[in-house]
Amino acid sequence: MAYGFPTIALAVPLGNYHNQGLEGGPDCRGPLGPAPEFVHVDDVEGQRKLCVALMRGKLPWRDPWKTVKARLKHNYRAYLDQL
Repeated sequence: MAYGFPTIALAVPLGNYHNQGLEGGPDCRGPLGPAPEFVHVDDVEGQRKLCVALMRGKLPWRDPWKTVKARLKHNYRAYLDQL
């Protein structure tokens, strides 16, 4: 993204990550048994709101990646001998 490549990534936090029901609960086979993954509807709604906001035209920045690009260039020079 910092260099103009079209990019997209979305992530919504999962409950019972990797199907581990650490506290038990509905549909869990025991305190540490497998359980279905789920997402919270508020997290999905927050993701939707973020996507809608980022698609608006004329957002208030000229070069939102300026500091990221500077950091990447600095790190590249700093670690070039290790590449």
